[in-house]
Amino acid sequence: MLPYNSPSHNKISPLSEIKDVFFATKGKTNYSVKEDYSSQLKAAKNIKNTGTKGATLINGIQTILTDVLFIEDKQKTGYYHPRIEASKSNSYKSLPKEQREAFDRIYKDFYFHRHNNFWKEMAMEKLPAIISATDMLVCGEDLGMIPASVPEVMEKLQILSLEVERMPKKPYIKIADVNSYQYLSVCTTSTHDMSGLRLWWINDHEVAQYYYNYILNHSGNAPEDPNPEICKEIIIRHFNSPSMLAILPLQDILASNKALRRRNPTEERINDPSDKDNNWCYRIHITIEELISNTEFTKDVKQLVIGAGRS
Repeated sequence: MLPYNSPSHNKISPLSEIKDVFFATKGKTNYSVKEDYSSQLKAAKNIKNTGTKGATLINGIQTILTDVLFIEDKQKTGYYHPRIEASKSNSYKSLPKEQREAFDRIYKDFYFHRHNNFWKEMAMEKLPAIISATDMLVCGEDLGMIPASVPEVMEKLQILSLEVERMPKKPYIKIADVNSYQYLSVCTTSTHDMSGLRLWWINDHEVAQYYYNYILNHSGNAPEDPNPEICKEIIIRHFNSPSMLAILPLQDILASNKALRRRNPTEERINDPSDKDNNWCYRIHITIEELISNTEFTKDVKQLVIGAGRS
């Protein structure tokens, strides 16, 4: 069998070979990943082929490693906790409805309710001291998985929330309603850890189609890449929101101008937390002097700000 850093391996190996190299047999139908590939870091390190085949194998092994519902506690052998976002795994999707519902109850209790009072007490003990140490407004990044007590604590301490349309805080809706944002909030089109407006539109085109038809009220098929006019519409929606502050990434604002927008929207991303090699890579593709000298763009942005009453 050829080693996996051999140049002779220019195609994906047969399934039998992959099983022999990466997996240990447990019975006739059960397998476990060998120790050398038992974590995402180990898999990436030990599969040394840098070509397409190597990248494909790394991705495949890492996918298998993440396709689990529970992870053993490192400090308590035999104790397990639900894996974050396990509902996106094939293991979860293959469960009968009753088992999925049971898993959901365990998941919600573990991450959102079990330690709710603890997080609340710690917040009320530590946050007032932090807030009183500055005259600046405080904004909390209350996105993703947050304990149930967070909104109550933020309201009590007058901490601004962070609102992103494509990360709605109400369950079972695709897009948040910018017109219903609370005043004590910061609204934005993207954050540093998310794809930019254009790349989101391209990669999640099903939701973009919904957005195009039901949020922007356009008929027909949404363009694959949102044109400057669409980007401007989205910017205006955010500027006109009730949020105290509208702070948008420069990339998303530049996307509203045909001459200034980047050719490749994948280069607009600041950071991808899931990719260890893509951290804070963004660099603006034009100089500040070029940006300022484009009077059409600067006047346009100024009018958007004034028109929304944010001047």
